[in-house]
Amino acid sequence: MATIRRLLCLTGFTVCLFVSSPVSAQKQPGLELSNPRFKQEQNVNFSPRFTATKSGRDDDDYFPAEFRPPRGPQEKVIYSKWSSKAEAIAHNTSSKTISTVVWEYIFFSDASMRRESGKYRIHTKIQLRAGETKTIRGEVLAPVLSPYQKVLPLRIEYTDGTVWQSP
Repeated sequence: MATIRRLLCLTGFTVCLFVSSPVSAQKQPGLELSNPRFKQEQNVNFSPRFTATKSGRDDDDYFPAEFRPPRGPQEKVIYSKWSSKAEAIAHNTSSKTISTVVWEYIFFSDASMRRESGKYRIHTKIQLRAGETKTIRGEVLAPVLSPYQKVLPLRIEYTDGTVWQSP
């Protein structure tokens, strides 16, 4: 009998903890996301062999364990990297300050926006006060380009420790 009482007390305590969780499944997130934009840009890093601080002689410029740049003008190194960036306008409609937004950038293959062709989950740390509007950004790896795009908030963390999460 004592074991059953302990089990019931423990179950009741667990339910209380679950009910008083800071995550609230509200219908309205308190954040409006609009104006989705997707950009691709190329970052180029040019690394010539000779600079003003180098003499051009390996014995003078480099220790034996250091990496030597390529020799000759035809061996100049150009590093290139493409990056894709997603961004949206975030407007805080709640009375609390937002600290983190987890959002989804969705591409559709049709104008009715019913068939998804790709989606990205982006985690952005931001200080967004009540009533404030800012641009949120995130980097994604493989772009799926389509003119039909939409952004949705998935999770919002507030500075007071409470959390809104999409149902």
